[in-house]
Amino acid sequence: MLHEENYCPECGQQNDQRRMSVRNFLHTMLAGFYSFDSRFFRTIIPLIIKPGKVSKEYIQGKRTYYSNPFQLLLQTAIVFFVVVGLINSIKSFNSMPEENRLQKQQNSADTPGINMNMGMDPFEKIYQEKLDSVFKADQLKIVFQDQNVPKSGKDTLFAQLHTIGIQLEFPEYNHDDYDVDLMEMDSFNIHFLKTTKILENHLKKMNIQYDIDDQYYRDIQKNLTGVLVNLIGFSNINEFIEFAGNNEKLTTKEALDSLHYAYSKRNIFWYQKATDFNKLLYDKEFRHDYVDGIISKTTLALFFLLPVFTLFMTLIYFTSRYNYSENLVVVFNLQTVFFIILLISVLIYNLFDTRYVIVILNLAYFFYVYKSLRNIYRQSRLLTMFKFILLTMFYGFLSIVGFLMVSFLVFLF
Repeated sequence: MLHEENYCPECGQQNDQRRMSVRNFLHTMLAGFYSFDSRFFRTIIPLIIKPGKVSKEYIQGKRTYYSNPFQLLLQTAIVFFVVVGLINSIKSFNSMPEENRLQKQQNSADTPGINMNMGMDPFEKIYQEKLDSVFKADQLKIVFQDQNVPKSGKDTLFAQLHTIGIQLEFPEYNHDDYDVDLMEMDSFNIHFLKTTKILENHLKKMNIQYDIDDQYYRDIQKNLTGVLVNLIGFSNINEFIEFAGNNEKLTTKEALDSLHYAYSKRNIFWYQKATDFNKLLYDKEFRHDYVDGIISKTTLALFFLLPVFTLFMTLIYFTSRYNYSENLVVVFNLQTVFFIILLISVLIYNLFDTRYVIVILNLAYFFYVYKSLRNIYRQSRLLTMFKFILLTMFYGFLSIVGFLMVSFLVFLF
């Protein structure tokens, strides 16, 4: 830079060779911060309320007016993960007393996560009354004792009686086909076994001899172990899971010694994973943390899968005048709005515990994407809708792939 010139002819920097003071340093810092803020809001507001406008003008050359799409996406993602992290920390702090209480209840139970205290409670009282009413009205005792009635017929009656008890807590339950929500697995499993026990005692009280099928005593949660065994391909994991569930207080070394396995890194790793799997089944707080971790990391994984999505989008819009880099600008801006919508949804859900607004926001985002594609690529409504559906399906496919990869990696590591 020449001393006599006021500004550098190369970069435009002002010719200022004065020593930097604290005042100058603070002024420069605040000026840069203000510049960042003004540019950020100058971009974010039209990005949200005018679908496609920012992307289109940025591609056409208006690049000093708007924030860089990648920087904007990165800033929005950082804000999202920071806020989600703070919410999870607050939730963990607020749930500490309840967590201790749940742990105390779990340690006092005979089976991990299952409280088999069969004292009379409101559910048992109501279920007993229903059983008394059904047996009296239909004279089922005679049916169960009739030797001419085949076992299959009695099994059907038992299933119906068992279903009555389950439906008192889970109205949508169907004996033949019912998918249990992962978050309700604990309560469903407890209720399932408790219903079996009450019904068994009721039959004994009425001197009815009936062999109850093993499926009614089966721990529903442990059926998931087969899935994990098949995924991992480690034959000893099932034995580890069973042993860890019944011997929670043993250290990893004590457990491996009891099982007569070498204290190797491989066995230590798989036994610790078996312990985590039991926590995933029976520890509600551990499961919530695991699911929260998957959701946040899946969102991060999608961040890195955006170039793949952009490649598909470029193929879909191969007739347009935009190249891969320009389509990447569009995708970055769409993902930025996605993070904003997701952040608002998380805040609303945690503050008001309502899903209706979240559904509305998601529908609004779908409409936003459609309008953006329509305004940027200027194709017909029908063709835009068709390509929007293709892009949504592919994005859903990437989401599933990212979710499965993250779920497995989070569990292992």
